Amino acid sequence: MNGNGLPQNIDLNYACALFDTAWYLDQNPDIAQAGCDPLQHYLEYGAWEMRNPNPLFDSDWYLAVNPDVAQTSVNPLVHYLTIGAAENRDPHPLFDTRTYREVCGPLPAQMTPLEAFLAGSQQSCAGAYLSIDALSKVQQHFLDQVTVQTILDQHGAALPWAVFLQCGQSSLHPQWLTTNPKPWHLILNCYDETYCQAINADIVLLQNQGTKFSAVYRILENNPRFFEAYEYVLFLDDDVLVTEEAITQLFVIAQSKNLKLAQPSVAPESAHTWNVLLTQPDSFIRTLNTVEIMMPLLSREALQLGSHLFSRSISGWGLDFALGDLVSREFGSGKIAVIDAVSFLHARTIDVVQGAYYRMLRENRISPLVEERVMGLLYGAAGPIREV
Repeated sequence: MNGNGLPQNIDLNYACALFDTAWYLDQNPDIAQAGCDPLQHYLEYGAWEMRNPNPLFDSDWYLAVNPDVAQTSVNPLVHYLTIGAAENRDPHPLFDTRTYREVCGPLPAQMTPLEAFLAGSQQSCAGAYLSIDALSKVQQHFLDQVTVQTILDQHGAALPWAVFLQCGQSSLHPQWLTTNPKPWHLILNCYDETYCQAINADIVLLQNQGTKFSAVYRILENNPRFFEAYEYVLFLDDDVLVTEEAITQLFVIAQSKNLKLAQPSVAPESAHTWNVLLTQPDSFIRTLNTVEIMMPLLSREALQLGSHLFSRSISGWGLDFALGDLVSREFGSGKIAVIDAVSFLHARTIDVVQGAYYRMLRENRISPLVEERVMGLLYGAAGPIREV
């Protein structure tokens, strides 16, 4: 170490690039009153007291998510400058380094992604947000562009259940949807001109852009009672293969067990994220802390309870954890489950880099990873999905 608390190979000016003197003094009035040199104080004392050098470097969080660094005596900012940034370690919950690099491309030599963002004096870009409020503004801008209009409404007699199917030209619904009578209403939310194909549905909606979650937000904003007639609604992605009989069985079991939040199990051959959701042949039903957002079954009460969450995550990331936490606190344990007796197949792989869904999110300055972290910050809920 040199006299400034830095390794010998680190220039003081290099550390200065990520040290915001005015911000540090504003956050630490005791330092201002003492008349200390702010950078010197940070390097010698502040870092070990978990004081932060700028608004997007959270020392405490950095050590928490990097336990290998926490086990050393290295200043967290120095670690980030010398090692962490190059390894795409994030400096703050609101900074998604990989997404930032994908959008912004190569950076000048020795410049970290965080330095590049802060030097630009922006409030937000894809993967980086100066505050939760900055992320909220990006999300609201996205939501303001979303429209959902009713193309067809012929749902007729009241039924207790509904399937809300996200639908487009690449949707797999033609492989399982029939014209047979069903004990549930089919609500198609089309994200392209698929409705022109005269699909057999009770309600057909057309969404101009966005995601399943932004569509639900817009629907409930325009008509808060849209889903109120149904005891349960299954929100189904377009890349799921199933049968109408299995859907009906899912509704029957959920109602018989008085579940508030549920999902079918995921067929073993499926593309999947959570092993805990894969079908267990010897099980009928298992209690969870939450369910996946790909095909959740919400009771009327759960949908009413969590309706405000749909504006908080455009991507859907983190929505599952926050919703599960709300339902557990409101209705107690045992009301959330995966139903092994019913199995759906998720047919397509999840490509968070090149997939069209995730490219669209990046183009709109949305980082799913940051949305998930912010849901945790706002609602105290986090993964993984687990049995309880």
